[in-house]
Amino acid sequence: MRILNVHNHQRMVGGAERASLELQKILRAAGHEVIPFALAHPDNEPSPYSKFFVTDPREGEEDFSPFEKLRASARIVYNREAR
Repeated sequence: MRILNVHNHQRMVGGAERASLELQKILRAAGHEVIPFALAHPDNEPSPYSKFFVTDPREGEEDFSPFEKLRASARIVYNREAR
């Protein structure tokens, strides 16, 4: 079975990420094809699907103008890059 695993991170950040990564290993060991989908980051676990990962809309937000903050907020709700 093909399973899409969607999570913010494809790297170890905390407990939720550990659970997601371990679940992927368990599902693969059971013979399933697991396809991860996450935000692009250089520390992500290697994946043949990483070219499909989207950029973090909050990346660099400390330098955002008020308009850019509004646009980033909208991208959190609906991200055209993820289509």
